[in-house]
Amino acid sequence: MPSMKDRYSRKFNSYVPNPDLENELATHYELSYQKNMGAFSGKLNGFFTRVDDAIQSVVYPLNTAYYQNQNVGSFNHYGLEAEVNYKTDTLELGGNYTYISVENRTDEAIKRIDVPKHQFFTYAEFDIGSNISLYGDMKFRKGAYEQKLDGTYVINPTFTIFDIKAIYRPTDAITTEIGVKNLTDKLYRYDMAFPMAGREFFFNVGYKF
Repeated sequence: MPSMKDRYSRKFNSYVPNPDLENELATHYELSYQKNMGAFSGKLNGFFTRVDDAIQSVVYPLNTAYYQNQNVGSFNHYGLEAEVNYKTDTLELGGNYTYISVENRTDEAIKRIDVPKHQFFTYAEFDIGSNISLYGDMKFRKGAYEQKLDGTYVINPTFTIFDIKAIYRPTDAITTEIGVKNLTDKLYRYDMAFPMAGREFFFNVGYKF
């Protein structure tokens, strides 16, 4: 059910309210299989989701400087997820891949935005001793639609992002991290209006009560 915010918020004067927004209804089916083999574990999911009266932000046709939440039709989502992990006392590896195909049953010209067709994530963490470990991950995203200000749809550029960090845990309660996000300084975005940050260096200290 759309909230009052979904219907009436102007979001800092960038949206047009839509008091006639209907409820979105989703029906989800999933079949999964999981297997553990010593240090290895794996999981495979197949799923189908039917979404009726799907709610989506679209460029407002009467003034393209604004957006509006609208019911954009009925969609079928077909997907597959695969996950593999490996863990020992000093090494942890993992990865997962998701494939999603989206079909608009109402109007093929309207695309489901921000739903990547292919998405992959993998990571590794190696314990080098003395409470220090090294961590790295990779994110890959391809095939997500976004809507331009003229109302047409384009596929968001494919991107691959790498992050690395060193982790020091002097006690069970304290964790310190130093590392780099977006190691290769990749120019990427999830939405054409909001490019993501380039290479970032960071230092964090965390305390767990």
